[in-house]
Amino acid sequence: MEMSSQKKLKEDIASSDGVRANHKWSRTYHHGFTNHVKVGGRSEMEEGRPARTAGERQYEEIQIACDKVKELEYLREGFNIFAVFQGTLIARGLIQFCEGAPPVKNFISLAGPQAGVAAIPFCENIFGILCPVIQAWFNGIVYTEEGQDFAAAATYYKLPNKIEEYLKYSRFLPKLNNERPGERNSTYKERFSSLHNLVLLANENENVLIPKESAWFGYYKDGSTEGILPAQEIDLYKEDWIGLRSLNEVGRVRFEQVPGAHAEASDETLSEFVVPFLVDWNQQQPSTMPMPCN
Repeated sequence: MEMSSQKKLKEDIASSDGVRANHKWSRTYHHGFTNHVKVGGRSEMEEGRPARTAGERQYEEIQIACDKVKELEYLREGFNIFAVFQGTLIARGLIQFCEGAPPVKNFISLAGPQAGVAAIPFCENIFGILCPVIQAWFNGIVYTEEGQDFAAAATYYKLPNKIEEYLKYSRFLPKLNNERPGERNSTYKERFSSLHNLVLLANENENVLIPKESAWFGYYKDGSTEGILPAQEIDLYKEDWIGLRSLNEVGRVRFEQVPGAHAEASDETLSEFVVPFLVDWNQQQPSTMPMPCN
């Protein structure tokens, strides 16, 4: 594959359909105070700096968000996050990795690849009939240095038949999910399990996340793509690597299916599953942070 073609492919795989959580819906549905944290933009990450790899960008975006929330005085008592698609992983990184940050109270995740993906996002939409060819090529390089530098999706790409390679070479999701034996960090679990509410929203007609159950931490059984395990049957949950089981056992997790294709949120969805967790009725100005997907 020529370098020009690789560059275009990289841009296509990295692209997304944008964020549904923006100031417009915030003003319409949420009568308190919201703050939209922009991470990953050119002005913040690229002006006058060397190009970053996909793995580096994930951690840099988390650090940008981390620095911002620590600067904002009105977030000192805690805040809520609503994030979409790839932004949900950045949000989790903020919750789990950010030292000295104010507490996150409620986290609402829409169409987030929490347990990873086993196929290129938007593959058929972007590549059409060439998708199987591109998919096979990407599967062959994803756990190499080149592959991990290629696009953001590579850093949360989890092939069930290559779990050993995934754990060894994937630069982001194994750390976020505390999956590596001998490297599990109890602080990540402590921070994530301190959430007051975790709302995991999966779209009924999801057409980007494969499997769509990843939005609920569900995934394929290691070594197979034949059946999908619910979150409660995967090791991450059973061994409570990030505190998901702890949260669920005390009734602080909601696994909800909502209408629409990938990352779509109707007025009804926002009203029922998002807004109630963004508003602290005991405060005159609740602090809420919608985060972009990329």
